[in-house]
Amino acid sequence: MMIHRPVLDHYPAARPPGAPFAPSFAPWESVGGVAGLRFRRLGWMHDPRGCLVEIARESNVGTLAQAYITTTRRDVIKGFHLHITPSGGYDNREAQTDRFVPLGGVTLFVFYDLRSGKDGRFHEVVADATRDTFLIEVPPGVAHGWIAIGNTESVVLNVPSLEYTGEQERRCSPHGPVEPNGPRYEWRRNRDG
Repeated sequence: MMIHRPVLDHYPAARPPGAPFAPSFAPWESVGGVAGLRFRRLGWMHDPRGCLVEIARESNVGTLAQAYITTTRRDVIKGFHLHITPSGGYDNREAQTDRFVPLGGVTLFVFYDLRSGKDGRFHEVVADATRDTFLIEVPPGVAHGWIAIGNTESVVLNVPSLEYTGEQERRCSPHGPVEPNGPRYEWRRNRDG
């Protein structure tokens, strides 16, 4: 996979030899006011040799237990699923937090909060990896799914807080309600461009 980045006419000054590395992370932004569901823009660092983007550090996102890349073909839906504790709860210390970084294509992420105090609505984030780089953090108890809505398949990196075992995941139909008597998400509805 090739990721095209614009060519810069100038480069920032190089870090002097021996100077400490100081990563630059944008602040977290909330998604729809859902507690713990947030994203952060990731900045590309450029120099004459190329570029680099730092995705995560344990010091700013917490435990990093696994990393994998998944692809989704155009118009294919992945989800809904959510992570729970062994007892079926949503405790952040015992259940997996997902951290998604869209790497290619255009992906529509959809979220639904199943924890107490939820608002009963779907929340959407459209990530166009050709234009911007994001880290999207999804806490336990928030159902999530996505669809590739661009002209190509989407590519997503996940750096979750726990190793995947399949035992702490609950899957829901992408076409049915996420919870009993809850709303259904309309994946195929027309979108303004």
